[in-house]
Amino acid sequence: MDQIITHWGQLDIAVNCAGVFAPRAMYNDRTKETLSLESFQKTIDVNLNGTFNVCRLAAKEMAKNMPGPSGERGIIITTASIAATDGAMGSVGYGGAKGGVASMTLPMARDLAVCGIRVVAISPGVFNTPMADVLPKKAHLRTMEDIVFPQRLGQPDEFAHVVQLIAENQMLNACIIRLDAGLRNQAGNRKTVKEIPNNKL
Repeated sequence: MDQIITHWGQLDIAVNCAGVFAPRAMYNDRTKETLSLESFQKTIDVNLNGTFNVCRLAAKEMAKNMPGPSGERGIIITTASIAATDGAMGSVGYGGAKGGVASMTLPMARDLAVCGIRVVAISPGVFNTPMADVLPKKAHLRTMEDIVFPQRLGQPDEFAHVVQLIAENQMLNACIIRLDAGLRNQAGNRKTVKEIPNNKL
């Protein structure tokens, strides 16, 4: 935050989109192993706690800004996921973390309204980013079948376009915007989760 203020003078918009996804079943009946608390905690720490940490520090800086004509001082945009509402097998940690991000949106917007700060969450489907490489080809093909249209991965510039829309439209506040081409994750299957190599976990 100090570097941002030093370079730009003030912070007007904060976009949280860092995250980790390590698909693993909560319990594997073949190996008799459970999802480790450490693995679950890491996913929560990065996706949920990390998001909250950036938001609280960003809000502190935005509150110092001179208000615009409507009183707005800043915008906080977080990244949830469709896994927050319809997580597939192997996404207990990820879905839980993203569910937390989604659930923070309304109370955070209410807390920061007095400062003139808007809060909006984007809930993407599967996008063409390094995180998508964690899933094997079979899982990608299955996901494509569940996308309504267009049946392809989302592109980073399409995510950025929604960020621009949020920045330009002050009526977007305290809401979660799905960006998924109509994808609704199915339950998945046991084989898909087991086929993910250990080095990807």
